[in-house]
Amino acid sequence: MHMNEGVINKGEGPGLILIHGFCENNWMWSDAVDRLANRFNVLAIDLPGFGDRNEETVLSINDAATFVMDQMSQYRIPKAVIAGHSMGGYVALSALRNHPDRVVGVSLINSHASADTLLKSQNRLKTIEFLRNFGSEEFLQLFVKDLLSEDHEDNEVWIEELHQMVSRTPLNSIISALYKMIERRDQKDLLKTTNIPVQALIGTQDKMADFREVLEQVSVLAVGDVHLFPSGHLGIKEMPEEYLRALAKFVVFCNS
Repeated sequence: MHMNEGVINKGEGPGLILIHGFCENNWMWSDAVDRLANRFNVLAIDLPGFGDRNEETVLSINDAATFVMDQMSQYRIPKAVIAGHSMGGYVALSALRNHPDRVVGVSLINSHASADTLLKSQNRLKTIEFLRNFGSEEFLQLFVKDLLSEDHEDNEVWIEELHQMVSRTPLNSIISALYKMIERRDQKDLLKTTNIPVQALIGTQDKMADFREVLEQVSVLAVGDVHLFPSGHLGIKEMPEEYLRALAKFVVFCNS
């Protein structure tokens, strides 16, 4: 296993890239790396601005996808399944659009293909104003609870673990990432045209991504693998066995 600054790399076999979401870092994949590395060459990356790279500048979604390609080259992974949680799914779709020769599949883990609606953009701008006025502590406390379903939002052990993870994200990175998400392009047209397999792992209790909207988006896929779980936005935490079993089967399929 290789653990350099901002990277966990473990295992041999087909490539699998794991990209964290907003305010997260590659710590969220620690258990997943251990479970998947017996079958795949797993690379869990901190995007610039997060985790061990929290002093670096947050990139646009497109530039973050290029950064992922650079990390794959550094670790000699020519092609891979790109799996992204939430914002990481936006990066995975950008990689599929801009670097299709290096992507054998995309797994959207509690993520979707839509750009921000006007209302969503306005709410992000309000959040930015709040952060500038009051800092990030109260925001992150609320954010962590929204990662979990109602069944788990009062789990004090999980809340503390997740708070430790997200609290590593500097205020400037939180604000910058919000702007980058507002600016990102819509990718629903890509879902209609790509022949590369796309998986969607969807939580029916997700507070951040309406599962009905995601189901409608992925219904157009030529090669789709769609799973519904009774989980919240961080379903990989609430139902790790089910999520990782589905992801592993998808990676095998994409490389068969």
